[in-house]
Amino acid sequence: MNLGDFFFTYYIQPINQHAGYNPVNTITYAVLALISLFFVYKWFEKEGWKFDKGFAKALIPWLLFGSTKRVITDAVYGEALKGGLYNLYQWNWFNVSPAIYVFVAVLFFLTYWAEKKYEKEDLTYKIGIGLFALHILLLFPAIRFWSRLVLPAILVGLVYALTYKFFGEDKLALWAVLAQALDGAATFTATTFYGYGEQHVVSSFIGEAFGYHIFFLLKVVLAFLVAYLVRKEAKEDEGNLILLAVLTIGLAPGFRDILRMMAGV
Repeated sequence: MNLGDFFFTYYIQPINQHAGYNPVNTITYAVLALISLFFVYKWFEKEGWKFDKGFAKALIPWLLFGSTKRVITDAVYGEALKGGLYNLYQWNWFNVSPAIYVFVAVLFFLTYWAEKKYEKEDLTYKIGIGLFALHILLLFPAIRFWSRLVLPAILVGLVYALTYKFFGEDKLALWAVLAQALDGAATFTATTFYGYGEQHVVSSFIGEAFGYHIFFLLKVVLAFLVAYLVRKEAKEDEGNLILLAVLTIGLAPGFRDILRMMAGV
Protein backbone atom coordinates (compact mmCIF):
# COMPACT_ATOMS: atom_id res chain seq x y z
CA MET A 1 0.00 0.00 0.00
CA ASN A 2 1.49 3.34 -1.05
CA LEU A 3 1.16 6.55 0.98
CA GLY A 4 -1.80 7.81 -1.05
CA ASP A 5 -3.73 4.57 -0.61
CA PHE A 6 -2.90 4.52 3.10
CA PHE A 7 -4.18 8.08 3.58
CA PHE A 8 -7.34 7.38 1.60
CA THR A 9 -8.08 4.09 3.39
CA TYR A 10 -7.62 5.32 6.95
CA TYR A 11 -8.59 9.00 6.75
CA ILE A 12 -10.74 9.83 3.71
CA GLN A 13 -12.71 6.64 3.23
CA PRO A 14 -14.09 6.57 6.80
CA ILE A 15 -15.56 10.03 6.19
CA ASN A 16 -17.00 9.11 2.78
CA GLN A 17 -18.49 5.87 4.10
CA HIS A 18 -19.65 7.31 7.44
CA ALA A 19 -17.56 4.60 9.10
CA GLY A 20 -16.35 6.64 12.06
CA TYR A 21 -12.96 5.95 13.59
CA ASN A 22 -10.31 3.26 13.23
CA PRO A 23 -7.11 2.67 15.26
CA VAL A 24 -4.95 4.60 12.79
CA ASN A 25 -6.96 7.81 12.56
CA THR A 26 -7.78 7.64 16.28
CA ILE A 27 -4.10 7.62 17.24
CA THR A 28 -3.32 10.32 14.66
CA TYR A 29 -6.03 12.66 15.89
CA ALA A 30 -5.07 12.05 19.52
CA VAL A 31 -1.41 12.89 18.84
CA LEU A 32 -2.35 16.02 16.90
CA ALA A 33 -4.68 17.09 19.70
CA LEU A 34 -1.93 16.71 22.29
CA ILE A 35 0.53 18.66 20.14
CA SER A 36 -2.06 21.41 19.66
CA LEU A 37 -2.73 21.48 23.40
CA PHE A 38 0.99 21.94 24.08
CA PHE A 39 1.24 24.90 21.69
CA VAL A 40 -1.91 26.48 23.12
CA TYR A 41 -0.41 26.17 26.61
CA LYS A 42 2.82 27.83 25.47
CA TRP A 43 0.89 30.58 23.69
CA PHE A 44 -1.14 31.35 26.82
CA GLU A 45 1.99 31.25 28.96
CA LYS A 46 3.69 33.77 26.66
CA GLU A 47 0.68 36.10 26.68
CA GLY A 48 0.15 35.77 30.43
CA TRP A 49 -3.39 34.41 29.99
CA LYS A 50 -4.86 31.92 32.42
CA PHE A 51 -6.94 28.78 32.01
CA ASP A 52 -9.38 29.90 34.67
CA LYS A 53 -13.15 29.84 35.16
CA GLY A 54 -13.48 32.84 32.85
CA PHE A 55 -11.82 30.89 30.05
CA ALA A 56 -14.07 27.89 30.78
CA LYS A 57 -17.11 30.17 30.63
CA ALA A 58 -15.99 31.38 27.20
CA LEU A 59 -15.23 27.86 25.95
CA ILE A 60 -18.37 25.93 26.89
CA PRO A 61 -20.82 27.68 24.50
CA TRP A 62 -18.42 26.96 21.62
CA LEU A 63 -18.37 23.26 22.50
CA LEU A 64 -22.17 23.26 22.51
CA PHE A 65 -22.20 25.15 19.19
CA GLY A 66 -19.82 22.68 17.54
CA SER A 67 -21.83 19.68 18.72
CA THR A 68 -25.14 21.21 17.61
CA LYS A 69 -23.74 22.13 14.21
CA ARG A 70 -22.57 18.54 13.81
CA VAL A 71 -26.03 17.15 14.66
CA ILE A 72 -27.63 19.43 12.06
CA THR A 73 -25.45 17.65 9.49
CA ASP A 74 -26.68 14.30 10.86
CA ALA A 75 -30.26 15.53 10.57
CA VAL A 76 -29.75 16.79 7.02
CA TYR A 77 -28.16 13.49 6.03
CA GLY A 78 -31.10 11.63 7.59
CA GLU A 79 -33.52 13.99 5.78
CA ALA A 80 -35.05 15.19 9.04
CA LEU A 81 -34.07 18.69 7.89
CA LYS A 82 -33.82 19.73 4.26
CA GLY A 83 -33.70 22.61 1.82
CA GLY A 84 -32.83 26.28 2.15
CA LEU A 85 -30.21 27.13 4.75
CA TYR A 86 -29.82 23.45 5.62
CA ASN A 87 -28.03 22.89 2.30
CA LEU A 88 -24.97 24.44 3.99
CA TYR A 89 -24.89 21.48 6.39
CA GLN A 90 -24.66 18.64 3.87
CA TRP A 91 -22.43 15.68 4.74
CA ASN A 92 -18.93 16.54 3.54
CA TRP A 93 -15.42 16.66 4.95
CA PHE A 94 -15.91 20.20 6.28
CA ASN A 95 -19.05 19.42 8.29
CA VAL A 96 -17.87 16.23 10.03
CA SER A 97 -14.93 15.15 12.20
CA PRO A 98 -12.18 16.14 12.37
CA ALA A 99 -12.54 19.26 10.19
CA ILE A 100 -15.59 20.64 12.00
CA TYR A 101 -13.74 20.62 15.33
CA VAL A 102 -10.65 22.21 13.80
CA PHE A 103 -12.87 24.93 12.32
CA VAL A 104 -14.64 25.60 15.62
CA ALA A 105 -11.34 25.58 17.56
CA VAL A 106 -9.64 28.01 15.18
CA LEU A 107 -12.63 30.35 15.21
CA PHE A 108 -12.80 30.16 19.01
CA PHE A 109 -9.13 31.02 19.55
CA LEU A 110 -9.21 33.84 17.00
CA THR A 111 -12.20 35.31 18.83
CA TYR A 112 -10.50 34.87 22.21
CA TRP A 113 -7.35 36.56 20.88
CA ALA A 114 -9.45 39.49 19.64
CA GLU A 115 -11.18 39.73 23.01
CA LYS A 116 -7.85 39.98 24.81
CA LYS A 117 -6.16 42.25 22.27
CA TYR A 118 -9.00 44.78 22.08
CA GLU A 119 -10.12 44.34 25.71
CA LYS A 120 -13.67 43.36 24.82
CA GLU A 121 -14.93 41.65 27.95
CA ASP A 122 -16.94 38.44 27.37
CA LEU A 123 -16.72 38.82 23.57
CA THR A 124 -15.91 35.13 23.10
CA TYR A 125 -18.67 34.04 25.44
CA LYS A 126 -21.28 36.25 23.77
CA ILE A 127 -20.40 35.14 20.23
CA GLY A 128 -20.36 31.51 21.38
CA ILE A 129 -23.80 31.87 22.96
CA GLY A 130 -25.10 33.50 19.79
CA LEU A 131 -23.78 30.73 17.52
CA PHE A 132 -25.10 28.05 19.84
CA ALA A 133 -28.53 29.66 20.07
CA LEU A 134 -28.75 30.04 16.28
CA HIS A 135 -27.91 26.39 15.70
CA ILE A 136 -30.27 25.11 18.38
CA LEU A 137 -33.05 27.05 16.63
CA LEU A 138 -32.03 25.49 13.31
CA LEU A 139 -32.05 22.01 14.85
CA PHE A 140 -35.24 22.47 16.87
CA PRO A 141 -37.68 21.37 14.10
CA ALA A 142 -35.98 17.96 14.06
CA ILE A 143 -36.18 17.35 17.83
CA ARG A 144 -39.01 14.92 18.58
CA PHE A 145 -37.99 12.58 21.39
CA TRP A 146 -37.74 14.65 24.55
CA SER A 147 -38.17 11.59 26.78
CA ARG A 148 -34.75 10.33 25.67
CA LEU A 149 -33.20 13.06 27.79
CA VAL A 150 -34.60 11.62 31.03
CA LEU A 151 -32.20 8.72 31.75
CA PRO A 152 -28.99 10.66 30.96
CA ALA A 153 -30.25 13.53 33.14
CA ILE A 154 -30.90 11.14 36.04
CA LEU A 155 -27.47 9.51 35.72
CA VAL A 156 -25.64 12.85 35.54
CA GLY A 157 -27.70 14.07 38.48
CA LEU A 158 -26.63 11.05 40.54
CA VAL A 159 -22.96 11.69 39.67
CA TYR A 160 -23.38 15.32 40.70
CA ALA A 161 -24.88 14.30 44.05
CA LEU A 162 -22.05 11.81 44.70
CA THR A 163 -19.13 14.03 43.65
CA TYR A 164 -20.17 17.53 44.75
CA LYS A 165 -18.93 17.05 48.30
CA PHE A 166 -15.45 16.17 47.02
CA PHE A 167 -15.03 19.28 44.87
CA GLY A 168 -17.45 21.74 46.44
CA GLU A 169 -16.79 25.15 44.96
CA ASP A 170 -14.15 23.87 42.54
CA LYS A 171 -16.51 24.21 39.59
CA LEU A 172 -13.95 23.33 36.93
CA ALA A 173 -13.16 19.97 38.52
CA LEU A 174 -16.85 19.26 39.00
CA TRP A 175 -17.72 20.27 35.41
CA ALA A 176 -15.00 17.99 34.06
CA VAL A 177 -16.44 14.98 35.91
CA LEU A 178 -20.01 15.83 34.90
CA ALA A 179 -19.01 16.27 31.25
CA GLN A 180 -17.54 12.78 31.21
CA ALA A 181 -20.63 11.48 33.01
CA LEU A 182 -22.80 13.06 30.31
CA ASP A 183 -20.81 11.38 27.54
CA GLY A 184 -20.94 8.00 29.27
CA ALA A 185 -24.65 8.31 30.09
CA ALA A 186 -25.53 9.38 26.55
CA THR A 187 -23.54 6.51 25.03
CA PHE A 188 -25.07 3.98 27.44
CA THR A 189 -28.60 5.21 26.75
CA ALA A 190 -28.20 5.44 22.98
CA THR A 191 -26.57 2.04 22.50
CA THR A 192 -28.63 0.12 25.05
CA PHE A 193 -32.13 1.41 24.36
CA TYR A 194 -32.25 3.11 20.95
CA GLY A 195 -30.12 1.00 18.61
CA TYR A 196 -27.22 3.40 18.10
CA GLY A 197 -23.66 2.18 17.53
CA GLU A 198 -20.43 3.50 19.02
CA GLN A 199 -17.95 4.84 16.45
CA HIS A 200 -14.94 5.45 18.71
CA VAL A 201 -12.46 2.59 18.88
CA VAL A 202 -11.74 2.40 22.62
CA SER A 203 -15.32 3.14 23.65
CA SER A 204 -16.65 0.47 21.29
CA PHE A 205 -14.19 -2.13 22.59
CA ILE A 206 -15.09 -1.50 26.24
CA GLY A 207 -18.82 -1.35 25.54
CA GLU A 208 -18.90 -4.51 23.44
CA ALA A 209 -16.63 -6.45 25.80
CA PHE A 210 -18.04 -5.42 29.17
CA GLY A 211 -21.27 -3.54 28.51
CA TYR A 212 -21.96 0.16 28.11
CA HIS A 213 -23.02 0.46 31.74
CA ILE A 214 -19.40 -0.41 32.62
CA PHE A 215 -18.23 2.16 30.07
CA PHE A 216 -20.32 4.80 31.85
CA LEU A 217 -18.92 3.84 35.26
CA LEU A 218 -15.34 3.80 33.97
CA LYS A 219 -15.64 7.28 32.50
CA VAL A 220 -16.99 8.66 35.76
CA VAL A 221 -14.36 6.94 37.92
CA LEU A 222 -11.46 7.92 35.66
CA ALA A 223 -12.65 11.53 35.39
CA PHE A 224 -13.01 11.70 39.18
CA LEU A 225 -9.51 10.29 39.71
CA VAL A 226 -7.99 12.69 37.19
CA ALA A 227 -9.73 15.68 38.78
CA TYR A 228 -8.72 14.57 42.28
CA LEU A 229 -5.07 13.94 41.37
CA VAL A 230 -4.79 17.13 39.32
CA ARG A 231 -5.98 19.23 42.23
CA LYS A 232 -3.65 17.40 44.58
CA GLU A 233 -0.48 17.28 42.49
CA ALA A 234 -0.51 19.79 39.61
CA LYS A 235 0.06 23.53 39.54
CA GLU A 236 -3.19 25.46 39.27
CA ASP A 237 -2.93 26.63 35.66
CA GLU A 238 -1.59 23.31 34.37
CA GLY A 239 -4.28 21.51 36.33
CA ASN A 240 -6.95 23.78 34.87
CA LEU A 241 -5.76 23.00 31.35
CA ILE A 242 -5.98 19.25 32.01
CA LEU A 243 -9.47 19.62 33.47
CA LEU A 244 -10.57 21.72 30.49
CA ALA A 245 -9.30 18.98 28.16
CA VAL A 246 -11.27 16.37 30.15
CA LEU A 247 -14.34 18.60 30.01
CA THR A 248 -13.99 19.15 26.26
CA ILE A 249 -13.63 15.49 25.28
CA GLY A 250 -16.66 14.68 27.44
CA LEU A 251 -19.04 17.53 26.74
CA ALA A 252 -18.61 17.77 22.96
CA PRO A 253 -19.46 14.14 22.07
CA GLY A 254 -21.87 13.75 24.99
CA PHE A 255 -23.99 16.72 24.00
CA ARG A 256 -23.94 15.62 20.37
CA ASP A 257 -25.20 12.16 21.35
CA ILE A 258 -27.99 13.65 23.45
CA LEU A 259 -29.16 15.83 20.56
CA ARG A 260 -28.92 12.94 18.09
CA MET A 261 -31.13 10.80 20.27
CA MET A 262 -33.64 13.60 20.73
CA ALA A 263 -33.72 14.19 16.96
CA GLY A 264 -33.79 10.48 16.14
CA VAL A 265 -30.89 10.71 13.66
